[in-house]
Amino acid sequence: MIAENLARATTQLRAQCCRVVVLDQYLLEAQPEQAAAMIDHLGTAIPVHVNLAISGLERLVRDIRMAVERRQRKNCAPARPRSANCSVN
Repeated sequence: MIAENLARATTQLRAQCCRVVVLDQYLLEAQPEQAAAMIDHLGTAIPVHVNLAISGLERLVRDIRMAVERRQRKNCAPARPRSANCSVN
């Protein structure tokens, strides 16, 4: 899905779940209040911030793949058990 503005993106995120959300850095900076409202509705979606004015399709695809791979590594990493000898100061 494609949203022409942040208000529409917020509406779409309320209605549907997404795995990845590509965010245009310009819109985030130009409309910080709307950006914050939209980001609150990301849920488990992976946000990918890009400058669409200078990023080509290849870079966009690469950034999305890297973000998905980072999330998969994070989710698959085993939890580190706390040592009985550890003390918290």
